[in-house]
Amino acid sequence: MEVPRIYRVYSDLDIEEVSRILRSSIDLERAIDSVRPIIEDVRRRGDEAVIEYAMKLDGADLKLEDIYIDRSRLSDISSKADQRLVESLRKLSKRIEDVERPLLSIVLSIWRVEAGEGLYIEISFRPVERVACYIPGGLTPYVSTALMCGVTARLAGVRRLVALLPPKALTPGMAASLLIAGFDGVYRVGGPYGVAAVAYGTKRIERVDKIVGPGGIYVTAAKALVSRDVGIDMIAGPTELVVYVDRRGYEEEILSHLAAQAEHGDSVLLAVVTPDIEIAGSLARIASEKASTTGSKVFERVSRLLNIIIVDSVGRAAKFIDALSPEHVEVCSNLEGFRDMLNSYGVLIDGCVSSAINDYYSGVNHILPTMSWARIRGGLSILDFVALRRRVIYRGSRDGLRDIAGEVMPIAMEEGFQLHLDSIYRGVRG
Repeated sequence: MEVPRIYRVYSDLDIEEVSRILRSSIDLERAIDSVRPIIEDVRRRGDEAVIEYAMKLDGADLKLEDIYIDRSRLSDISSKADQRLVESLRKLSKRIEDVERPLLSIVLSIWRVEAGEGLYIEISFRPVERVACYIPGGLTPYVSTALMCGVTARLAGVRRLVALLPPKALTPGMAASLLIAGFDGVYRVGGPYGVAAVAYGTKRIERVDKIVGPGGIYVTAAKALVSRDVGIDMIAGPTELVVYVDRRGYEEEILSHLAAQAEHGDSVLLAVVTPDIEIAGSLARIASEKASTTGSKVFERVSRLLNIIIVDSVGRAAKFIDALSPEHVEVCSNLEGFRDMLNSYGVLIDGCVSSAINDYYSGVNHILPTMSWARIRGGLSILDFVALRRRVIYRGSRDGLRDIAGEVMPIAMEEGFQLHLDSIYRGVRG
């Protein structure tokens, strides 16, 4: 049985080396090489390839007429859903709306900037027309992810919204979630072949403008590969959880939080960062004991995948976590201000509570950046479903154009673009 790995991070060089080691477990480039033939095959052969990969990769005997399920058929399927689940989904949907709604004031606004000489700029946002949301379902149907994507997209004003779902994942509960979230329908195609189908279109599957949503390493690789031809939201791959702890007595709780994320499979990144050697030793010991005594595959996975990072200071802990830029950060600290020392994470959960509270209750979107993408962006929001538009409008006179040309002449001449300048003067000459 494998036991947790313990690293000591006492310098900036240690930060660089250990974060590199932790990141090396996921090889996105190798996954891209693996899915490339699938993407090209679907692009070339269309529906025929989709049907073949549904059987080969998902074990589904998919018929052409059953690839797309509209809202009417979803309603029939959802009639068998557990009503307690439906009620929970409705409550979560409302919380997602509440969290996203403050951003609507930005998305619905139109700004006008006067640039001078009769020139002004209009700044606004416009919804993306056609979006596909990938919803994982290979291991279990992610009904909450359907809400996270669909509710957010509809608030943003997306006009055509479809789900991508592995063929066997359309349960009554999933159908109910898709309806509550506002999807127009669902394509029962998953994995890289599903991503390729909506990226390039087939006779049965409509091409979209953008693909969003989380997935395993191969779905993530497929999204990265097709991003040359269709928009994507982010790299949202296998789950990552980093816990910072300096409060003793929470080892059992923290291990339960790690186990929750380990339910996602063997590709998860699990780490605990602490300045307390006793906490580190206690966590390693309890993790090993649970793996050997409970017989649980999940706790065996925690023991095998857990990285325990001992730091020499709170400041070093913050620098290490920022260097890793993980999907989830949990904080269990006696230092009230520690969370304010962190800058790079998908979502931060403070208070010694599980990140699962964010997955199912808070309303904060749990479609989050992984593989260090948290350095440049946060989780999915309505801003992912709109495009910034700027319109430059001239309503001035020829004299105004002459003044503009005179002002910009030094810049155009410095860059060697005489024709840029001449094109402005042409308006002056009429």
